[in-house]
Amino acid sequence: MNVGLEVRTDFDAWMNNRHPDTRNFKLNTLQLVFSGELYPGITYRVQQRLNDTPFRESDRYMANTLDAFVHFAPRGWKWDFTIGKQNLLFGTYETDYDPSDLYLLSLVFDNFLISQVGATARRNWKNISLALQVSDVTGDQLVYNENRSFAYTLNAAGYTPDRNMNASIAYTMIQAGNKHFFNWLTLGAQFRHNHYFGELDAYAGRYRENMSLDEETDNYIVADNLSVSMTSRLRLGKLSPLLKLSFDYQQDAEEKTMSKRRWSGAAGMEYYPLDKQDLRFHAVYQFNYVSYGEMWYDNYHNEMTNRVTIGMRWQVSLGDLFDRLRK
Repeated sequence: MNVGLEVRTDFDAWMNNRHPDTRNFKLNTLQLVFSGELYPGITYRVQQRLNDTPFRESDRYMANTLDAFVHFAPRGWKWDFTIGKQNLLFGTYETDYDPSDLYLLSLVFDNFLISQVGATARRNWKNISLALQVSDVTGDQLVYNENRSFAYTLNAAGYTPDRNMNASIAYTMIQAGNKHFFNWLTLGAQFRHNHYFGELDAYAGRYRENMSLDEETDNYIVADNLSVSMTSRLRLGKLSPLLKLSFDYQQDAEEKTMSKRRWSGAAGMEYYPLDKQDLRFHAVYQFNYVSYGEMWYDNYHNEMTNRVTIGMRWQVSLGDLFDRLRK
């Protein structure tokens, strides 16, 4: 069994035109990762957060457990199966990352509880795969009645033989209640060439949005959402500059009027001092510009947020760490 420790801590400075500026140090991630092989072709992974994190009341079950699954992929099989708590099988690549490795999230991804309990069956061919996933769904955005909250996803993915280009598309039907269904189309693409890496993600679909400006008041509507993001990275020795841009649009599904539009971006630099890439220092600037629809946010002015994040991310195998200490 492999046991890993993952830590991320940051200094954040927030500047917002509607709220007082804030500056603080925060332990964003403290988690253990357990992984290993139960039998040839049968592996497991458990990722457990140890620090307190905010979560919705509806996700109180296993809220800090990001992964807890068993993966069946015996040698020679063209099928593989994953059972347990895992990510929703969207077509986007953004949702595959550990949240600790991201600085800016698309608005849709930020509102989703992406880790859910379910089962996935995947058929693999030479350079393509087709997968079906059935999973539980939690979260106020997606659930009317928690007794009838399931997601059904069909995902198709492909890649070139050298893995320098990947593409994925998925259709997800979310049964949010007895008579309520939300449909989502998600897609992603990745490109690598020498020291450059690029990624494109897109989401389109519906969920419930709380339009109340008072966090203690509920005023939900059904909203149509579109999110598109682009990420670019360069690898220059131990340095890795990055740029991410995102556009999000939301409208009332019934009235067909805009409720929210957001432009956002992040630019920064990562530094990897060790060859094994298990230690990272980062400095990132982020901005969010949000305009609100007058129908729902009367006299609520546009909002601009600037954020500077300086911190570190450390991943280490506890077994390797103990071996180094003994030496």
